Amino acid sequence: LEVAYEEMQSQTEELHAINEELKLLNEDLDRKNTELIRANRTIIMEEQELRRAKDRLRLTYDSIKDYMLVIDYNHNIMEANKYFIDNFKLDEHQAVGRRVCGFFGLAKPLKECPVRKAVDSMAPVEHEMTLADGKVLMWHTYPLIDEDEKERKAVVYIKDVTEQRLLMQKLIHSDKLSSLGELVSGVAHELNNPLTGIMVFSEL
Repeated sequence: LEVAYEEMQSQTEELHAINEELKLLNEDLDRKNTELIRANRTIIMEEQELRRAKDRLRLTYDSIKDYMLVIDYNHNIMEANKYFIDNFKLDEHQAVGRRVCGFFGLAKPLKECPVRKAVDSMAPVEHEMTLADGKVLMWHTYPLIDEDEKERKAVVYIKDVTEQRLLMQKLIHSDKLSSLGELVSGVAHELNNPLTGIMVFSEL
């Protein structure tokens, strides 16, 4: 009985020790659970903020009334803004994966392709293109640097500058007419001086 009593006491002490360890583990688990709940709330808030930032960026991207494209090194469209999609009467899935040159009446990419030029030089490139219908488009191409992706691509901003070019031509033509008018006026003035003398002598 004494041996059994001693064993029981020893087991009781072990159980107390295990119980204390379990309490400590439980407290540690409670702390970790609280930390996980906080971390989860933080992650949810960050995800919501990222979603809002993405929505704002997309809204800005789609509000631009010029063509905005992301094009890979092989001239394929990876992303297109709403103005481009609406103008060519497409949906986003129809635009993605297609070669950009086909949308502008070209059978194949240009020899001096602004996309490849920008990606190879890692510097912005400007290129002016005149279409068959007389429209003049200015391509502003910027290399897209993404450390997470190995694929080379560029952001292309395409603006229709036809009206600007027409206004510039009118301005140049007007400036030429103005210069011609000044020249004619000067010549008339130079001719008028001797003619005045001649007319005076003729009257006399």
